[in-house]
Amino acid sequence: MITIPKLAKAIQKRFGGTEAEALAEARMSWGTSASETSSSTNAILPDDRKVLYALHDAGLLQSFWETVPLLDGRNCVSFTGN
Repeated sequence: MITIPKLAKAIQKRFGGTEAEALAEARMSWGTSASETSSSTNAILPDDRKVLYALHDAGLLQSFWETVPLLDGRNCVSFTGN
């Protein structure tokens, strides 16, 4: 079973940094990606979004991306993590 401390260790091993930084990133990604609902990446802070993309690219976060049309005609990306 994946836990926040295990995820933090994987983050620290893959990206370096301090244990506290890895733990903060693990908590943020867990809170964002563990939800059952999807959320627009526009609703995620830019720095947090960068962390999620990096974790996804490193294979530490499995996520599903879907382009969603907005009422004003623009598109945004909807994120669901597992």
